[in-house]
Amino acid sequence: ESFFSMKRTNLAYQAMALLSQVERKGEGSLHLSLAELNLDSSNFERAQGFLKQADGSIKPGNSLMGEKEEMWGLLTETLGNNDEAMEHFKRAAQAEPTRLVPLRKLAMMNAKNQSWHEAAEWMEKYVGEKPPSLGHYWAMLGDYRLAAQELDKGLEALETALHVDPYVFWAH
Repeated sequence: ESFFSMKRTNLAYQAMALLSQVERKGEGSLHLSLAELNLDSSNFERAQGFLKQADGSIKPGNSLMGEKEEMWGLLTETLGNNDEAMEHFKRAAQAEPTRLVPLRKLAMMNAKNQSWHEAAEWMEKYVGEKPPSLGHYWAMLGDYRLAAQELDKGLEALETALHVDPYVFWAH
């Protein structure tokens, strides 16, 4: 990830080549790493190929299942298939309930579809994990609750947002 943040894709590929030679943390971990590398490099076809290989080796119960499903969700969302992406994010959240990205994505995608109750339910799970910018996400939860006509819960979430961070503009 550091090589990507420094825009040093060539070094990331070299690191992956070295990592492919060491003992893996689990079946399919190399395929997942290569898929992530290609997804971050916008090489979606290769990312999809590596994710398909990971599908063959990562079975339910594997500790990497949540990561794999999250990555499928990110790829399919990027390719414009939001319904399929949501299914992958749901499977990721089911496999690993504390994974932040699937919880946030499900909340925001449901909000985009104006499924306010579902958006609020996912956002509530997300804020329960205490992510960075917590006040902002409490305010989003309040907004979703208000849109779902859950006024008391919405007001409570907005008040919590201000308690967590009194400078959250959205909550004001």
